[in-house]
Amino acid sequence: VWGMAGLIALSVLVTGAGTLIAAVQERARELATLRAIGYSSFALLQALVFEALVLAAAGGLIGLLAAQLLVRDATFRIGMGALTFAIDSGAILAAFGGVLVLGFLGSLPAGLRVVRLPLAEALTDE
Repeated sequence: VWGMAGLIALSVLVTGAGTLIAAVQERARELATLRAIGYSSFALLQALVFEALVLAAAGGLIGLLAAQLLVRDATFRIGMGALTFAIDSGAILAAFGGVLVLGFLGSLPAGLRVVRLPLAEALTDE
């Protein structure tokens, strides 16, 4: 189970990072304009990480709510036994913490792209 959870987390991390990189690419001119008027690269990195964390938290809360409504105390029969899904406070904290960690780690490649983005090139791209 932990191996499968790790693979799912890795796929979420890679997919989220790719999505954020695409979003940064689309907003390159906007981000370059902010740098041109005086925002530091660190301030932009901080803003992108915060944006990713807010989106991750919102998605995590929706997922936790869906889990509470759909699979709380559900029993699934498999093979010679049965599994009961119990969602307790420890599971909720672990899941939400994991979502925030994945949101943070997924935002770093996009943030580093903003820091390395040449200002003149980003302002002239069409």
